[in-house]
Amino acid sequence: MLPNADIGVNLAPMLAKELTIRGAFRFSTEIDDAVALLAESDALDSVISHVLPASDAVQAFELARDSSASAKVLLSL
Repeated sequence: MLPNADIGVNLAPMLAKELTIRGAFRFSTEIDDAVALLAESDALDSVISHVLPASDAVQAFELARDSSASAKVLLSL
């Protein structure tokens, strides 16, 4: 949950280094709605090219790195 108060930030170090600040807003329930919608449909199944057990995580990351051999590689927990 986001705080309902102002939060002070010392901008001087960021300005001196000419950094860019980007903000993001997190919603609380939308991710649950999105997961439910995806669970009800098989529309994205064709995107998943491989499902490997978590014990094969190193192999899964190597496979995912090669876009000619994989699309979306998932770990099964």
